[in-house]
Amino acid sequence: MEIEELWENEPRDYFEHCYMVEQSKENLIPYPENKIKNFNKKIFINLGSQHFETSTLWFKENYPHMKDFDNWEIYCFECDKSKISGYEKYKNIKVINKAVYNYNGYVNVSNLGKMATVNSEDGKSGNYSKITIRIPCINFIEFVKNNFSKDDFILVKCDIEGSEFAIIDDIISNPDYIKELFIEFHYNSWINPGIEKIKWIEAGKPRIFDIKHKKTRHPHFRHTFDECKNYMKLLREKNIFAHWWH
Repeated sequence: MEIEELWENEPRDYFEHCYMVEQSKENLIPYPENKIKNFNKKIFINLGSQHFETSTLWFKENYPHMKDFDNWEIYCFECDKSKISGYEKYKNIKVINKAVYNYNGYVNVSNLGKMATVNSEDGKSGNYSKITIRIPCINFIEFVKNNFSKDDFILVKCDIEGSEFAIIDDIISNPDYIKELFIEFHYNSWINPGIEKIKWIEAGKPRIFDIKHKKTRHPHFRHTFDECKNYMKLLREKNIFAHWWH
């Protein structure tokens, strides 16, 4: 598999984490175009889609194989109804107002209306100090297998605030379905320092990170960077074109 190299060492701070993802996008080696032509349909599944401009637009304008955007069959999952907008004029997009998980039913979500997070049963993701709301969820791999074929080209973007750990093993166990995956792993990273981020952006995202801020680990996520990196390697070993996302 010819694909961009993985970032091997845990980013030293929030800025380097962002740089890691930006480098992945800049050095992106996508699924080979000559192979996509052999599939029946082109499917894009956006997990944690929010507003159209949040991420779907990025794929429309930047993903090299989406120049024929109207010919793609697109499914956008977003558990927070208040963040769904901008899709009305696209007849090829179906928006599904449900959380994505590893079973059909309901999940407990905290911070709905802000950065909604499912409180996982293993206690490794979720804001357990906040009031939760019970919302419907869908079994992701079951949805894929019931609606699509191994002969379809399935592209997935996954940014679901920690719930990726609930569906990643199913994706790896069924490698013939998803061909390409952009995924943000919510590991126990250094937290966003807020206003200092603006200084970093204005400085042109330097490779040497010398902006001083208090390093605080994210309180809502317990998985480690090494776990996430190993998942990325497993995905690639299964011939899934896996890329970092943020």
